Amino acid sequence: YAFEPLSLACWVCMAANIACTYPIVFQAARSSILATLKQALGPRLPPIDRGVFTAALVALTAVLGHSLDGLSFISAVKGALALSAIAFVFPGLMHLRIFDRRPGAREAEEAAEAGGGGGGASRWQAFSKL
Repeated sequence: YAFEPLSLACWVCMAANIACTYPIVFQAARSSILATLKQALGPRLPPIDRGVFTAALVALTAVLGHSLDGLSFISAVKGALALSAIAFVFPGLMHLRIFDRRPGAREAEEAAEAGGGGGGASRWQAFSKL
């Protein structure tokens, strides 16, 4: 890249942004990965030391950062997975959750509406549990 003060200032600001926000995003990612593993595997999941897990994630991040030439591949994969889920998976899950037709589901919904304080409360509660 050519030496231009504005370009260098942008690079410094971007580096500061990553350095300041990485711990916040990383902690949330670590907690959600551990919670997903605990929910998926249940009692079969061996106890995981948070320090070892954090070190493994940092090592994985360093290896990916060193081996990839740019962020375009990561952005493409992230966009493909996230946008496909938003467009195709999440609407179906919301429909199944809101319009549950299992035996006894209608009675449970009516009981929630009676105690929930309004007609739309139970559907909003069903939506928020997705």
